[in-house]
Amino acid sequence: MTALNQVAPVLGVSSLGLVEFHNVLARNWRSTDAVDSQYDQAWVESEQDRIMRAIISRRIVIVATPSKFEEKALVLVKMATRDHGMALGAWDAVHLVTAVAWSFDLQNPIDLWTTDAHYDRFLGLYTHFSRYVSVVNLDP
Repeated sequence: MTALNQVAPVLGVSSLGLVEFHNVLARNWRSTDAVDSQYDQAWVESEQDRIMRAIISRRIVIVATPSKFEEKALVLVKMATRDHGMALGAWDAVHLVTAVAWSFDLQNPIDLWTTDAHYDRFLGLYTHFSRYVSVVNLDP
């Protein structure tokens, strides 16, 4: 949730991204690793409250997946594998399809915030996506 602490005009999150966020919270809460001991019920509920407040205040908007997103994502996965032997996950392809559609709707390029390094490689190979999406990797 550090992304919320940064100044940004609007942070778009797909409905899939919102589900993934809640899944990460639950995974951290279930963890029995000592390093994850701070991820308790109070922490999870606080983070859930924080993201919901950001949605209510419109700092975060839920971006709908575009029509036929499944077909579009499958094409991207196939292209990456067939043309370059590159692994592009299905859900990562859905995120990219959604980001490109949102950019198209806004008529403005957007930043795709991620922790997945393969987006840089994919966009480097398929440069036409760069007019819609720039990758910002949140991993240091």
